[in-house]
Amino acid sequence: MPELTDWDPLRLILAIARAGTLAGGARRLGISHATAYRRLGRLEADLGETLFTRDRDGYLATVPGQRLVEAARTAEQAIRAAVAPAETTEAGLAGQLTIATTELLFEGVLAALFQRFQARYPKIALDMVIASDVENLAHRGVDIAIRPGNTPPEYLIGRPVGRIAQAVYRRADDTAERWIMPSAETGYHALLRWHREAGHAAAYLTVNTELAAYRAARAGLGAAVLPCYLAEADPQLVRHGPPIAELATDCWLLMHPTQRAAPLVTLFSKTIGVQLADALASAPAASD
Repeated sequence: MPELTDWDPLRLILAIARAGTLAGGARRLGISHATAYRRLGRLEADLGETLFTRDRDGYLATVPGQRLVEAARTAEQAIRAAVAPAETTEAGLAGQLTIATTELLFEGVLAALFQRFQARYPKIALDMVIASDVENLAHRGVDIAIRPGNTPPEYLIGRPVGRIAQAVYRRADDTAERWIMPSAETGYHALLRWHREAGHAAAYLTVNTELAAYRAARAGLGAAVLPCYLAEADPQLVRHGPPIAELATDCWLLMHPTQRAAPLVTLFSKTIGVQLADALASAPAASD
């Protein structure tokens, strides 16, 4: 790959990766869509590489594109460190972090933790990416991912910060024997297998996101298996039985290896990791 000596192309690559679209990347840089399109095309032509693929999920970095995204992240951190005031306290850190997580973790735990984090570190902006899997995180310019699961991708590093307990919940006044289940397309095989082994009848309602299952249960459409950290605190829902041991999962805080020493990433993972562990451990049903 030819050598890049100008920071602007890297800024464009990083902006597109973080936004997931060309238009979003252009907005981040304060340029027009047409200008971003021309610059990306010129850069790809100069390098002789396709840097992004375009599909229904937006712009995803190719392997050469991922290398440039990582280079851009490193350059961004170095530039910020060089031009920032010589402050040695954590409170003086400034910049932007792109965080990926799921809808339920954000709604049930992380939104409140992020509010506390930004109140303490007002110079650090958080850019949220809500995604149901981790497979595309390297393409999106994500700094940190907070995900449920027992087998994180090999290309990310991190640690489990707690266990996510799950149990059956339904609205207090919902007494009908009917189930809200995930659709096959969600890939939630463990939960589908649990329903089969429990001998549950066909779903009364099938949903393709966990957030939809939660909202359907709150609406009285049936019983659903939900994370205890979310449903236990909801006054409209009642738990039926103890947490389901075979559906418990780890909650991982993950990052790309190139980001492990970045000051903002280190601060965020240390602060949020401890608070998230406490929040998961204190869910009333977690230790039943």
